[in-house]
Amino acid sequence: MNTANDAAAASRASQDARTAALAIGLGLLAGVAAVSAASSTTAVLALSGAVAAAAGIAALLVVMRGRLADALLLAAIAAMAIPLDKYFAFRDHVGGWPGLRLSASDLALLALVPIAIVGVATRRVHNALPRAVYFVYALLLCQYTLSVVNATERDLAFFEMMSAVHALAIAALIGMVFRRELIRPFVVLVAVHVVVHTGFAAAQMATGRPVGAEWFTSASIVPEALETGVVRLRPVGLFDHPIVFANVLSLSLPVLCAGLLMAGGRLWKMFVAATAAIALVGLGLTLSRGAWFATAVALTTLVVLLRVGSLIGRRQLFRLVAVAGMSALIIGLPLGPRIWERLTASDAGNLNVRFELNWIAVSMIETHPFVGVGLSNFIPVMHRFDPTNVMRRFPATVHNIYLLEGAEAGVPGMLLFIALLLAVFLCGWRAWRRTADRGARLLGAAILAGLAGFAFSQLADFSHRLEPMRSMVWMNVGILFAVLRAPRALEHPHG
Repeated sequence: MNTANDAAAASRASQDARTAALAIGLGLLAGVAAVSAASSTTAVLALSGAVAAAAGIAALLVVMRGRLADALLLAAIAAMAIPLDKYFAFRDHVGGWPGLRLSASDLALLALVPIAIVGVATRRVHNALPRAVYFVYALLLCQYTLSVVNATERDLAFFEMMSAVHALAIAALIGMVFRRELIRPFVVLVAVHVVVHTGFAAAQMATGRPVGAEWFTSASIVPEALETGVVRLRPVGLFDHPIVFANVLSLSLPVLCAGLLMAGGRLWKMFVAATAAIALVGLGLTLSRGAWFATAVALTTLVVLLRVGSLIGRRQLFRLVAVAGMSALIIGLPLGPRIWERLTASDAGNLNVRFELNWIAVSMIETHPFVGVGLSNFIPVMHRFDPTNVMRRFPATVHNIYLLEGAEAGVPGMLLFIALLLAVFLCGWRAWRRTADRGARLLGAAILAGLAGFAFSQLADFSHRLEPMRSMVWMNVGILFAVLRAPRALEHPHG
């Protein structure tokens, strides 16, 4: 036994030495490059200090054995649902990045980059995304490049191209550093997101003002006029639109349901159950029909996966359904009139204009089938394909992400985008079937179910193009493959 322990300690010491040597080497190399490129003593000092800080962060991986990486990762996830960001070269635009975006979450992720580089070089950190996902994503980016070249407004197209690259980078980086030991903290963060956003949504309903959201965006409470003459308010949480708020809740609910099935005491179960009930309240307040149906798809998919994976027995499933039914009934009593009105008395014009936008997108696809009109160029060129002047009444992009991809990136772009979603689902399904760890399978099933619901919602929505929704979707993709990958012998439980 002592011999085995000594060997393991010697192996860890060897890994630590390699990590430290690499961190110091990278720091020296970057320092030489910085000093060589600097044009003044002040620049030399500033760049040298930045390099020393980066090398120090990387070296901390040795001392803290991954605790710093965990802290930065959880900070990035926590900040991702808060739209604290800055757009450079900003242009007022709807339907994609209006500039080059840098968010608070990005800053935490950037701090993770040197740790990930050192981890990969020392074989402490491994890629999690499947090659098939990378391959299809690379083809999609190639198609996007052709679309950028063909765009009328190339700066907008370039911003959207960078958004796609940013999303892949988030998935890849989080996939590298997320560990199964972080599953419960992740569920807690999802619960906190739900409570914070729904709390502000309740304040918005009470005051009629965008309480909280006005700190980060120029959002306003969206009024929904019904055919009965009643105007209902749609809160936004801390986001800039109720649909984004609703989609975040739709992604969160399967994770919370999985959290209920994870090992934990009575207090844990009560906390997760209460948060799930709060998420249902928030979802009802958004008046988002698409998100309601998407949530139904997500939860149905979750139940199927739990049964197929033998993660829940019939008795446990019956209890879960009974509790969910009682919660829905209790919540539905006060929200029932709002929900029923939204389903039966919505202004028909709101639905009709979406069909008109769909036909405009189809016209774009017919005219530019190979490369589209250019990423994020739907609105700039909309007047060319708009004989009924929809733009005057409703200047917005088509509310269908698949038609939007086809209109802006051509038929190949639309097919590659669909293929990318299928690659994520199929690779995720295969990895999920091979995984034995119960916690990983529960979270994997929840994320697959949430992504299935989100993909369904995009038939009447384009929030995949909006931030922080896009980042959160690809964060979930990274976590999905991180928890489902097979553990490697060289991985240290804290490294």
